[in-house]
Amino acid sequence: CGSGAGAAGTEGAGCDFALWVNRLVAPDAARLVRQERALARARLARMGVPPLPAPPADDATLLRQEAVRRAIRHAWAGYSRYARGSDDLKPVSRQGAEGLCKMGVTAVDSIDTLLLAELPREMADAREWVRRSLAFGTEAQEDINVFETMIRVVGGLLGAHELSRDGAYLAQAADLARRLVSLAFREPTGIPLGTVGLHSRKAYNPAWIHGASAVSEVATLQLELAYIARKTGQPDLEAKGLKVIKHLQRANMTDGLFPIYLSPKTGRFLAAPVTLGARGDSTYEYLLKLPLLFHPARSSAERKDVAWVQAMYDRSVRGILSRLLQYSSASGMPYIAEQAKPADALPKHQSPRLVHKMDHLVCFLPGMLALGASNRM
Repeated sequence: CGSGAGAAGTEGAGCDFALWVNRLVAPDAARLVRQERALARARLARMGVPPLPAPPADDATLLRQEAVRRAIRHAWAGYSRYARGSDDLKPVSRQGAEGLCKMGVTAVDSIDTLLLAELPREMADAREWVRRSLAFGTEAQEDINVFETMIRVVGGLLGAHELSRDGAYLAQAADLARRLVSLAFREPTGIPLGTVGLHSRKAYNPAWIHGASAVSEVATLQLELAYIARKTGQPDLEAKGLKVIKHLQRANMTDGLFPIYLSPKTGRFLAAPVTLGARGDSTYEYLLKLPLLFHPARSSAERKDVAWVQAMYDRSVRGILSRLLQYSSASGMPYIAEQAKPADALPKHQSPRLVHKMDHLVCFLPGMLALGASNRM
C-alpha cells in the first residue's frame, strides 16, 4: 500500500481500513475454511483415501491454500462441463480438444491433484469418468505420443494409486504401459519409437526428424515402468526402461551432455543440439529420480544397483555447470545456454559453439538441483 500520497492521504487511509477489515474477517473466513476442510477430509476418508497432512495451523497460509483450491475447483468445473472425456479444454470457445494422448488426459492427470487439494466431489467426478469411460485401443487412439501418454496418463494413474491406494488405478496403468511398451520397443537397440497407434498397432517416428527419437522422450519412461514392475511383479518392464539408460551410459558423451536426437535403428546420436530445453530436459531429471525411487526403502544392494545412474547424474550436472552455465552481460544473471552441436561431433581441438538462449522449460533445473542436494546427490 501507499504511504498516503493520494488526496488528503486517502490512499494510506484506504489501506489501513483494508488491513483493519482483513483482521476482522480473516479469522471468520479461516474458521469456515477449516470447517469445510474437515468435512472434505471426512468424505475422503469414507471414500477410502488414506489421511493427508493436516491443514496449516496459521490462518494466512490456510487462506492462501483456499485460494488455490478455489482455482483448482474452477478449472475442473470448466473442463467437466465443456470438455469431459477430451484431452484438453479450449477455454474461449468452451470446447473439448484432442491432444497427444486422446484418452481424457486432463481427467486422469487431475485425480491426484484433486485429492491433494481435498476436493472430494471433484475427485469423485474424475474417478467416475476414469472407471466408466477410460479405455485403451480405441479407433481414435492413433498417432499418440508415447512419452506424453506415459508421464501423464500412466503417471497420472500411478499418482492416483499411490495417494488413494486404489488398486484399480494401478491395474489400468499397468495395462496401458504394457500396450505402449509392446508397440514402441521394437528395435534391437532397445531405443523406443515415439509415436504409436493403439488401435492399428503401428509405431513410428516423424519423418521431419528423419526417423530419430528424442532423448528426453526415450529417457523419461523409466520411473513409471519401474514402479509398475515392482508393484505388479513384471520385471521386464523395468529392464526395458533401464536398457535405454544403459545405452546412454555406454555412449559416454562428453561431460554427460546428450544431443537431443538419436537413431532407434543404430543407437547412434545425431549431431544435434545439446539443450536442457525441449527434447533434452527431463533426461537429466530422471537420472536423479531413478536412484531416489522407493528411497529410503531400498536395501543397500538395491542402492548399489542404481549407483551407476547416480554417477551419470553427477557427471551431467558437472557438465551443465562447467559448459552451459553463463551469465548475462547486462546484469550478471545466470542462465543455461545450449550447444549448437555436441563436443563429440567436433574435432578434438574445437569447442562446441554456444547458443545464448534459454527455453522456459529449463526453469525445472533449480528444482532438480535442490532435490538432488536435499538428498545428498
